[in-house]
Amino acid sequence: MTVANKQKIWAAIKIERGFPIEVKGYQNRKSAEKQEQVWRKHINLDYDETGVLEMSVSK
Repeated sequence: MTVANKQKIWAAIKIERGFPIEVKGYQNRKSAEKQEQVWRKHINLDYDETGVLEMSVSK
């Protein structure tokens, strides 16, 4: 598969007590980071985590 056949998206990931709870995909990094900020306001920073990762989607 060539690079031209792949689309880049950004995934915001919410992890609670070591388990992935929610993943949302976005077309740009800024939107994914906004979602991450919303989640961070409501999580327990001692046990939970959020993150933003770039992904390739194969067609």
